[in-house]
Amino acid sequence: MRHVIFGLLFAALISTAIIGTRPPALAVGTTDPSLSASALQGESNFSGRLTSTGGGSVQGVVITLDRAPADGEPEYETVTDLFGFYRFDDIDPGNYVVAISHPAFLGQEDTLALTPGERVNRNMSIAPAFDDPYFDITFNVLGVMS
Repeated sequence: MRHVIFGLLFAALISTAIIGTRPPALAVGTTDPSLSASALQGESNFSGRLTSTGGGSVQGVVITLDRAPADGEPEYETVTDLFGFYRFDDIDPGNYVVAISHPAFLGQEDTLALTPGERVNRNMSIAPAFDDPYFDITFNVLGVMS
């Protein structure tokens, strides 16, 4: 334990000597300004992970944010990555309908209310459209050529 503490202190001293400055300190209860740049601009973020009801990640699912679903043109759209993660950056604050769609899964809608600078992380799950998504392929061999 002493070696770890000594190593950390030594690394801090060396970095101060090499760079000539210390890392900026934050007052208790404040946040790093670089982390809240979107808050200063009034833009919000929405992210999370989408899984199937069985717990596996779901890739290639379209997720849209729409203020007025009746017009048929969502304001924001993204697609889940290989691990089911999605992210919307720089979203205007307001009320949205979150729509999830993929041909192999049942469509789903939810609501989202974002205030200026808010960061929302919401994990969601989606159910398969079919009870048994697997199928068997059988075929007959009619003749063998030698």
